[in-house]
Amino acid sequence: MKAYIVAAWLCFLHGTVAWADKLVPVEQFVQQAFPHGVPIIEARKYGLADSARLLGLLKLQDNLEVHSNILETIGHIGDPVATRRVIDYIHRGQGEISAAAFRAKSNAFLCLGYMVNKTGNPVALNYLVNSLELETWQARKLQWRVAFLPDDVSRDLQLIRQAAIGLTLSGHPQAASAMKQRLSPSNDDNDFAAASSDMLQQMLRANQAISSQGLQAYMLDAQE
Repeated sequence: MKAYIVAAWLCFLHGTVAWADKLVPVEQFVQQAFPHGVPIIEARKYGLADSARLLGLLKLQDNLEVHSNILETIGHIGDPVATRRVIDYIHRGQGEISAAAFRAKSNAFLCLGYMVNKTGNPVALNYLVNSLELETWQARKLQWRVAFLPDDVSRDLQLIRQAAIGLTLSGHPQAASAMKQRLSPSNDDNDFAAASSDMLQQMLRANQAISSQGLQAYMLDAQE
């Protein structure tokens, strides 16, 4: 089995085998339990009208566990209109949020990475690149926090990690350049928590593999 850093962190991303022969309504699709993540083959069959319906579902707070599936599916659709809404989803909220809400916000970075991979979305790419800087997060002044992280800096460092994963999954060369520049352990301004040369190299190799063979093929290959 190939050891990719993204696979190590996010093994649930590799649920790429189609889960049904018939495409069901997108609202039903995202309600399913996907132990290995939203299947990319099926998710990419949905269109812009489906993305609009999913954005409506993101306004509902009654089932935050479903939000992660919604965001992954929106990312695989690649709807550019959804970009700002996904970014707003990361930022919105006040006070202490639940673990489920934090997982969903973390998946929003994957959504943005998928958007870049699908269409080269420049807004999503720029947001992810800028999100590698701790100063950027401090300037954004998020109003939410999570109980299992001791302070805002710890929260922001975790979001930097998620941005790096999103950039890795994008397979975009500019994403690779940004990670080389900002996440190198030799960089005194590196804000990436627990960064190491080996970790960075694994992310860069994954980014290159996705760029060369495509995200879907990469995910299937990583399962072998």
